[in-house]
Amino acid sequence: MRSLYILFLLVLSSQLSTAVADTKSDFREAYQRYQQAISSGDITAAMKAAEESYKLGSKLYGKNNINTAKLAVNYAGLLNEKEEYKKAKKVLKGKLAIMEARYGENAIDMIAPLTELARAEFRPKKPEKSLAYFERVSSIVSHQDNPFFRANKNDEIASLLIDLGGREHTRPYYEAAHRDFASALQPEDARLGKSSFQMAVLAIQDREFEDAADYLDAALISFDQDGRMNSAERSARELMVDVLSRTRRHDDATPHAQALGEFDDGPSTPLFRIPLGLDRDQLRKVIGKSIEIGFTVDANGFVIDPQIVDSTADSVNDKALAAITKFRYAPGFVDGKPVATTNVRYTFDFSRDEMRKRMSGRR
Repeated sequence: MRSLYILFLLVLSSQLSTAVADTKSDFREAYQRYQQAISSGDITAAMKAAEESYKLGSKLYGKNNINTAKLAVNYAGLLNEKEEYKKAKKVLKGKLAIMEARYGENAIDMIAPLTELARAEFRPKKPEKSLAYFERVSSIVSHQDNPFFRANKNDEIASLLIDLGGREHTRPYYEAAHRDFASALQPEDARLGKSSFQMAVLAIQDREFEDAADYLDAALISFDQDGRMNSAERSARELMVDVLSRTRRHDDATPHAQALGEFDDGPSTPLFRIPLGLDRDQLRKVIGKSIEIGFTVDANGFVIDPQIVDSTADSVNDKALAAITKFRYAPGFVDGKPVATTNVRYTFDFSRDEMRKRMSGRR
């Protein structure tokens, strides 16, 4: 009887060893598929392989093992990419504590799990928990020696917040990134140009237009490199015309308006415009109506000789004419020289759709 019992244990041990070996083999295959899919950018395949790796890893290592925690972070990151935030949060449950116990709360190894938890937890109306995770990441980053690493990670946090709908929380991360980029990069470096442009946008939000102009000047040093107008330079010059016009530095705006005109097709969309300043009664009377104005854009991009071409809102024609004279355009060019362009048109559109766009902040 005893010999039969021993034989049963030996058979059971053999079966368990085979099962473990099979799990190891399946895990290796799944993890290899995950790595290959990540390398090729196939998110769908990576998601499937990451899920399989995580489940097999849980069986192989145990739910509280550090390897399982790392596999959970990989899987959660892909779930977050697919905006499956609730599932990502569930996968990450308890994993932060496992990794903190192994590495310590402020170790660089904590950046990945904290970032994925921040993404999974973010709620626009209740962002506090998510922001606390992001702040921990930024704090860990701040103690690293490499300024490029610090700058890129803070910039990454800001980008993630924008994707999550938390643009209003990005400022400290953009500012931290810009400090490091400015300390470590040459003025001509495109990374510094991009960071300076973002700082200009933040300054404009605070109506700090002089600061915005300084940041845009810095951005243009890196954007204007090959003598050809690229999209980054165009955006910076367009914003510069707007900023300088707001502060009545019209002569300073002229070179930027002309530079835009030289590489574009002359006057089209205004670079700077002002609202008509209608009160509620005036606005109520013109909804559904429009005013079309014809004018000349001179060689410096200023509007001259405006005339009403067509109007169904006569009561505010004078306001429209006064406003259009303050608009700024990119002038036309002939034989490499700026020239006046006649018969340019602009329509003040008071249709309901257009009014909704303006009220929502779109132009």
